[in-house]
Amino acid sequence: METRCTSRQEIIRSAAAKSRAAKFLFFFATVLAAIGIPPTRSGQFSSRTPAEGPVSDSSQLHFRVSGAPGAAYVVEASSDLSAWTPVVTNTVSGAGYFNFLDSQLNNLPQRFYRAVPSLGPVSTQNLLEDFRQDRILVKPKSGILSSLGQLHALAGTQVLQSYPGIGNLQVLKVPPQASLSELIAFYRRSGQVEYAEPDYQVQALRVPDDFRYGDGSLWGLHNTGIYGGTPGADISAEAAWDIQNTADNIIVAVIDTGVRYTHEDLADNMWVNPGEIPGNGVDDDGDGYVDDIHGINTVNNTGDPNDDHGHGTHVSGTIGAVGNNTVGIVGVCWKVQIMACKFLDSSGNGFISDAVKCMDYARSKGAKVVNASWGSTSFTSRALRDAIDSLRQAGIIFVAAAGNSTQDNGVNPIYPASYDLDNIISVAATTRNDDLAVFSNYGATTVDLGAPGDPIFSCWNTSDSDYRYFQGTSMAAPHVTGACALLMAHYPNDNYQQIINRILSNVDPLPALAGKCVSGGRLNLLKALSGSSPSQGPTVTVVATDPNASEQGPDSGTFTISRTGDTSASLTVNYTLGGTAQNGTDYEQLGTSVTIAAGASSATVTVTPIDDTVVEGNETVVLTISADAAYSVGSPSSATITIADNDGTPAEPVLTLEAVDPEASESGPVNGVIRFHRTGDTSQTIQVSWTFSGTAVNGADYQQLPTTSPFRAG
Repeated sequence: METRCTSRQEIIRSAAAKSRAAKFLFFFATVLAAIGIPPTRSGQFSSRTPAEGPVSDSSQLHFRVSGAPGAAYVVEASSDLSAWTPVVTNTVSGAGYFNFLDSQLNNLPQRFYRAVPSLGPVSTQNLLEDFRQDRILVKPKSGILSSLGQLHALAGTQVLQSYPGIGNLQVLKVPPQASLSELIAFYRRSGQVEYAEPDYQVQALRVPDDFRYGDGSLWGLHNTGIYGGTPGADISAEAAWDIQNTADNIIVAVIDTGVRYTHEDLADNMWVNPGEIPGNGVDDDGDGYVDDIHGINTVNNTGDPNDDHGHGTHVSGTIGAVGNNTVGIVGVCWKVQIMACKFLDSSGNGFISDAVKCMDYARSKGAKVVNASWGSTSFTSRALRDAIDSLRQAGIIFVAAAGNSTQDNGVNPIYPASYDLDNIISVAATTRNDDLAVFSNYGATTVDLGAPGDPIFSCWNTSDSDYRYFQGTSMAAPHVTGACALLMAHYPNDNYQQIINRILSNVDPLPALAGKCVSGGRLNLLKALSGSSPSQGPTVTVVATDPNASEQGPDSGTFTISRTGDTSASLTVNYTLGGTAQNGTDYEQLGTSVTIAAGASSATVTVTPIDDTVVEGNETVVLTISADAAYSVGSPSSATITIADNDGTPAEPVLTLEAVDPEASESGPVNGVIRFHRTGDTSQTIQVSWTFSGTAVNGADYQQLPTTSPFRAG
C-alpha cells in the first residue's frame, strides 16, 4: 500500500503478483498466436513503477484481445489448463480490439486465459465501451459512509446521487480526462467500498417488424385463430375479466423510454402524483423534480417523462390501455395507475445509474410492480442488483424481459432478468400458435414463463391515436406485469411471493416451453385469478451438520438440506456457494444444486477440502439456498463450514514503510510516494493508522490525505 501526495493512491504488485502476471502473459500470448490473433504486448500485463502512474492491484488483470473488426471471441479461464470456463463473449470493435478486465483473482493460486472464436450469436456492443464516461457507481462498506468523503476528495469525484435505501449506493461524477479503469481500481483497492463499477448501458428489448394492419386482433388476450393463429393460444383474458378487470389502486412503474401520457388509450390510466400541483413550476413534494405529475425523466432530470421513442408507450398499452372506452385497444388491466419512469433515450439506450434512480423513485412513490423490458448481456452490475433487491425488500415485483437473441440465459445470462432474486419474473415470448418465438431467449432455471410477444398490437407515441405492431420479449413482459397488478387487486393480502406463485403455478403447459422455462408454460390469467390459493410447496432449509472440515486427511464437512411437506416427488434445490474458500481450488468442485429423492426429506452436500501446501489460514464455505418456484426458502437459509488449514499458522503481520519517491515539488506538481509493506499473515484486512509531521501541513501545503486506511486481505 502506498500513500502519495497527490489526488490518487497507488498499490504496486508484489513479486508474486508479477510472476502471476507473467504466467498469464505467457499462456495467453501462446493461445492468441494459435488462433491467429496478434499477442498483446508484455507491457500491458506487467506492473508499472510509481512514476508511470496508478495500476490495478494483484486482484485484477487487464488485457487486450485483437482481431478483425466484428469477429466474436469467448474469453475462457482455467486453473489447470484442462477445464475451461467461459468468462465473457465479446465482439472486436472497429478499432481492431476489445479490452478485458478480470477483478476476480483474489485467492486464486493460478489462472490461465485463452480466447477462442465464438460459435454463437453475440451482442454487437463492446463490453468496455458501452458505459458512461462521466459517471461511476460505488457502494460503501457498512459503517464507513462518513469517511468516504476523503476518498472522493483524493479522487476528485463528486457525489451526484446517494441512495440510503440501496445501502447508500452513490453515483459519482468523474473528473474530466480521468481514466475510468484507474479510478474504479482506485476505489476497489481502498478497502472502503463493497464495489465500484462503470455506469453500464442497456437497451430496450424489442424486435421491430414490418406488419402494417389497418386494425388488429389482440390475440394475446383472446385468440380466435385470426391471421393463422391457434384458437385459445392466449392468456384467457376475456374470461378472466369476468372475475377482475381493474387494478385502479395498484401503481405500476414502467421504467422505459417514457409514456405518451396524452394518448387516448392511456391518459385516464396515468398515475397522478398526489404531492404535486400541475403546472405551477414548483417542486411541491420536495423530491427534486418540478411538476413530476406522471413520473420522471432521468435522461434530462425533469418531471416530464414523455416518450420520444415509442417503446414505453407500447409496453404501457399492453399493461393498461383503458378498457371499455370505445377506442383503440384494451390492456390486461382496464383500469390501473401507470407511472412513467423514463431512462432510455430516443434511440432506446440508457444507463444503469438512471435506471437505479427510476427504481428508487418508484419505490418511494408506492409502486407495487415494475416492468423492465430492457437489458444487456454485456455486464452484470451489482448496483443494479442491489436496486432490484431494495424493491424486493419493499414487496415490489420486478417483471423483466428475457431477451431476444435466441440464447439460453442459463449459459449466457441477460441482466436484469437473470439476477437470482425471488421478486424477479423473467418472461419469454410466445407466438399466436403457442410456440416459443424464434427470437426469444429461454432457460430451464433462469426464465420463469412465456407470454404472448410475437407480434403484439399496442399504443404508439407518434400521436394520441397511434397504434402499431411490435414483437419481442419486451412485449411479452407487460402481459405478466398487468396480470400481477390484477392479482394484487384481487388478492390484497397476498405478498409478492404468493402473487408470483399464483402466476407460475397456473400456467398453460406447452410442449414448446417444456424444459425451456421454470414453469414449462404460458401465462393464463383466468387460472391465476380463479384458482384456489396454490400450495406454497415445501419449505427448504439448510444446516451444517458437520461444520468442521480440514485439509488434514482430508476431513470433509457436510451441509444437510431439508424440506417439509409432501415428499412423494423428488425436489431439486438450487444454491450458491460463497465464503473465503474457492470452489474447485480449496475444495473439490461442487455444483449449484442438489436433488432430494422421492420419499426422502433431506439431502446432503459434502465439502471435501483439497490438501495444498499454501499457508492460508482457516477458510469458510457458505451455502445459501436460492429462491425457486418449486419451494419456499425457510430459515436458516444459509450455513457455514470452516476448513482448517494444515500448513501452519501465518506469521503475525509486520508493517514497514519507505519513501520510494522522496522528492516532491510544487512545480508540475511532482508527486512524492510513500509505500507501505506488509509481511507475515495477509489473510485478513487490517486497519492501518499513521500521522503526518514535518514543516508541510496536510491539506494546506499538499492535497489532503487521510490518516487511516484498510490494508486489504491478500
